[in-house]
Amino acid sequence: MRPPSEGRVVARLQAPEVEVVLFDTPPPRRLAIYAAEPVPVRLEAAGVATEQMLGGYWLGRVEGEATRVEGTLHVGEASVALTLDLSIPSRA
Repeated sequence: MRPPSEGRVVARLQAPEVEVVLFDTPPPRRLAIYAAEPVPVRLEAAGVATEQMLGGYWLGRVEGEATRVEGTLHVGEASVALTLDLSIPSRA
């Protein structure tokens, strides 16, 4: 599991309660999703490949130089549409 302090926050949601962190280095870029609860987490999106799944944690590789990711986030029983802007420095 990668520590979130090594990346930059690109999204925070309250329902479901998650934080999405982008790791630019080392290549390839990766997204990590940290949930408040130890439930299954997964992001389904074009250009993103799952690398690791743990309770309350998901890690995926971002293909190419995408600046935007659109998909469906699954956290436990909840599913929500998610759009991420990877070009922004940080989002509170």
